[in-house]
Amino acid sequence: MIWFEYKYLSFTEVLNNIKNINNYSHEELDILWASILVILILIVYLIPIIKVYNDERKRLKEKMKKRELLKKIALQKDIEDKIAQEINIK
Repeated sequence: MIWFEYKYLSFTEVLNNIKNINNYSHEELDILWASILVILILIVYLIPIIKVYNDERKRLKEKMKKRELLKKIALQKDIEDKIAQEINIK
């Protein structure tokens, strides 16, 4: 490739570039633990709660659709009955 060069690093160079946990400051460690705690809370509590809420909302939507369909069927049946009565009366 033009203008690109890849330099292979040795294992010791990679290890020298990695920061040990002892080299982190207290603030960085606090941020690390806080972010791990937030991720765990999301995984354990918030994501399941959101899933349950979405499932409940879908169930309610289906229930409302069925109820609306039953209302339409009942209205259609009433109209058919009224038409049948008018035809039989005449």
